[in-house]
Amino acid sequence: SVINGEKYFSPQFRKMRNEVMVSSVILSNREIKIIREIAFGRKNREIAEKYNMCEKTIEYYRSSILRKLGVKTIVEAVRCACEIGLLY
Repeated sequence: SVINGEKYFSPQFRKMRNEVMVSSVILSNREIKIIREIAFGRKNREIAEKYNMCEKTIEYYRSSILRKLGVKTIVEAVRCACEIGLLY
């Protein structure tokens, strides 16, 4: 993985990191709701309508989620949220 320029974390480290992320409540309740909606394939417009927000607010939440989870794409964010038990 490292040779290919990718990050590598041992399974033990990933488990510990995930536990810390969950225990420290890294995402707000609203961000958790947003990432769940994204995981279900909903678009920003649909999420904004559901929660009576503007699309720019949803875009802000998306970027905040990426930053807090330390990932670059929303696909990585959904995977990470799934791994730490935020998506059920």
